[in-house]
Amino acid sequence: MKKYLFKDNKASFIFAMVSIILESAFFTGEAYVFKNILDLVSLDMSMDKFYNTVLFSIGYILVHCVVIYMYRKAMGNYSRSVITEMKEDVFSNIYSRDLKSFSENNTESYVSIMLNDIKMIEKDYVINLSSIFAYMLDIIFAVILLFKFNVKVALVAIGFSVLLSMIPKFFSKELAALKKDLSDGMKTFLVKVKEISEGFETIKTYDIEDEAYDQFSVYNDEVEDVKYNIGVMDAKINSALEFFSFLIQFLVSIIVVYFIIKDNLTVGLVGSVGQLMVNICEPMEGFSGRFNRLKTVKPIVDNVIGKNQVKTEKSEDSIQIDEFRKSICFEDVKFSYDGKRNILDGINTCLERGKKYAIVGESGSGKSTILKLILGYYSCNEGKLTVDGTDIDDLDEDSLSKLISVIQQDVFLFDTTIRNNITLFKDYPEEEIEDVIEKAHLKSLIESLEDGLDTYIGEAGDKLSGGERQRISIARAMLKNTPILLLDEATSALDNITANEIEEMVLNMKGTTVISVTHRLNEERLKGYDKIFVIRDGKVMEEGKFDKLIDEKEYFFELFTLNSAI
Repeated sequence: MKKYLFKDNKASFIFAMVSIILESAFFTGEAYVFKNILDLVSLDMSMDKFYNTVLFSIGYILVHCVVIYMYRKAMGNYSRSVITEMKEDVFSNIYSRDLKSFSENNTESYVSIMLNDIKMIEKDYVINLSSIFAYMLDIIFAVILLFKFNVKVALVAIGFSVLLSMIPKFFSKELAALKKDLSDGMKTFLVKVKEISEGFETIKTYDIEDEAYDQFSVYNDEVEDVKYNIGVMDAKINSALEFFSFLIQFLVSIIVVYFIIKDNLTVGLVGSVGQLMVNICEPMEGFSGRFNRLKTVKPIVDNVIGKNQVKTEKSEDSIQIDEFRKSICFEDVKFSYDGKRNILDGINTCLERGKKYAIVGESGSGKSTILKLILGYYSCNEGKLTVDGTDIDDLDEDSLSKLISVIQQDVFLFDTTIRNNITLFKDYPEEEIEDVIEKAHLKSLIESLEDGLDTYIGEAGDKLSGGERQRISIARAMLKNTPILLLDEATSALDNITANEIEEMVLNMKGTTVISVTHRLNEERLKGYDKIFVIRDGKVMEEGKFDKLIDEKEYFFELFTLNSAI
């Protein structure tokens, strides 16, 4: 946390601290101004002294207003700098994870961190910390001025203030546990809201609105109950603080009256002492409560900037590659998502540069997992996967990414224009963009839209059909123009004619290594592949050209026959 509070924001931190010191000094100085005004009544003052005191007081208040503005602006700027950097770091760290570590949490938990946890840190840590510093200065300056006015009163005030600071300690552990429950509850609540939102069509189709409402209500009630309990706890703390603050001010007032009788204090001094006691008790009350909040939010801070961070620095030992020269080889590769059941169980094969490969098999056989390993999303549990003889785990992630494009079945689209979703916010020559639009059969769609390529497509591309979304995915992969192209059921949302045309075009891409996972067992298309891998239970059961596999009349023949009959 020091990184954000001090090291990386030194200028805004210093400006904020200076503004706090000035504001606190002026705030305490008001008691001295108040004393001078009251002394005009009790002491024999001339009219010149009266006018000078009034003018000084007005000037003092005006300057104090300017200082307050500077203080609030400085604190706003400091808080913005700290939280902006923290959000950027958390976002960067989340997306620096590999797919395996990223998948350990629901995506909604990351959203909750960015929205709820960081907001809690801003309110109960960053702003709290500056407020605590301001309260400490208020108390220190008030005590110094009290010592200047009357040592005995100052000592009494200090003694009572220390007692006031002890109260929140009795509630800190329970409040910390409640805030941790709130953070966890908000993550679960977001998961449920997303689940219900994404299942809207199913909910309406099967008429289960009441059941969905009941599920929502359960999680909503749990979150609101925790918020209520936190509010009750805060109420207990604040009520106790206010009671003892009032009691202390009452007792000190009695003591001040006693000193007036004994020591003949002036009215101005009595008034300023009363003001200074307010300047001590109220900040002490605020200091105690805010310091307690600071302690209770610490588990949230540890969660956000502690275990949710990963090292983003690239390994100095990672190997850079700028071209794909020979082959991708699997050497007795085994892989499991959960460490129990092998999805891939001893894959041994090499995929040569420039050739076209199809991977077929039943659902759950491990076809898509092969692509995920090639993409570097996961590491092999056993065996080795190499690119041009180099272990894929030793390759630099960025250089590997530049060699591979992928067209996936589940297309992700940004809530922006068609152009941005094809180019992914990078600059390409217009003729290259137009070429991939033609090849991906997007031209007629774009020509039918008033804004053409600059048409906004809505959240997740909800203004487009499934086939149109998949065509955009195909266009973006072609535009990247990498030597390796992976297809994971890439034409599943397209009509047969368009799917065949795109697949034929892909097979005719000279020099490009194509690895296609498909359930479309179309004879004409499958004959275009150099080799077909038949996967069953995580193993390569058969491999070879289409005619060879058909002639062998084994597992592939069975799959193809069943598919043709459907």
